[in-house]
Amino acid sequence: MATALAHGVTPEACPNGETAVWEAVQHGTSDAEAAEIVGLLTGAGWSATAAPTYDPRTPAEIAAAKQWPRTSAALAGR
Repeated sequence: MATALAHGVTPEACPNGETAVWEAVQHGTSDAEAAEIVGLLTGAGWSATAAPTYDPRTPAEIAAAKQWPRTSAALAGR
């Protein structure tokens, strides 16, 4: 993720890019990994609250359901 961001990848350059944070939290396999990705993405301009039309839960709601405190904290900081 850091490499893509360093090369200038932006939310506008990605199909459905606005939900990248949601995807990272929903499909993440660990709290530490998701928190790191959330921090990178939101720091580069991705939305911390965008959700796809088929699942209106926010990334914060998903992180809370998974009981991921680091990801929840990363999302709260945005």
